[in-house]
Amino acid sequence: MIALTKGRTALNCRDNVGGIKNVYLAKFELYNNLEIVRDKQTVTSFPNTNIYDFWTNNAVFTEQSSEDGYKYDQSLNFTLLKSDLITSQQLYNIKDLYFRCILEFNDGSLRILGLYNGLNLTYSDNSGGSKSEGTKYNITLTGNEEISAPYLNDLSDFNLTDIEYLLLDDGQILELDNGRFLILD
Repeated sequence: MIALTKGRTALNCRDNVGGIKNVYLAKFELYNNLEIVRDKQTVTSFPNTNIYDFWTNNAVFTEQSSEDGYKYDQSLNFTLLKSDLITSQQLYNIKDLYFRCILEFNDGSLRILGLYNGLNLTYSDNSGGSKSEGTKYNITLTGNEEISAPYLNDLSDFNLTDIEYLLLDDGQILELDNGRFLILD
């Protein structure tokens, strides 16, 4: 185990894999602090929560501590390839919500962002400069917490959810009178 209080010598670089493999989003729910159990920097128990898997491109996570060490600014930027009407509608519908985000890194480790305060989502729709660039959405999640983004041992407290929408013959999602979409269970 490497501890900064004991110094740090040269490390074996072969097990230092960077990058984010998956991004999982969950709607932020306000839980009682007793429902989220932590052992220092690891969440050991979390209320059963639905999460949604986003295959991402070029995901980058940064976290910066404040000078006094009591606040951590968290930021995640990632790209969703191919702009389309359905995704644009869904992003528009969730833009005012707060989120929790689980990151699965390429080395297999998991961290949770927005644990106690949630994350704000902003996005841009980009056409690209040429045909080969394609269209994409640039998604940004930002927030601040009193603790650094803790690790998770596994995803056992989370339900990976696939939602299917009812599509019309022209490929559009069936939108109800209240502006919501019909979800198939």
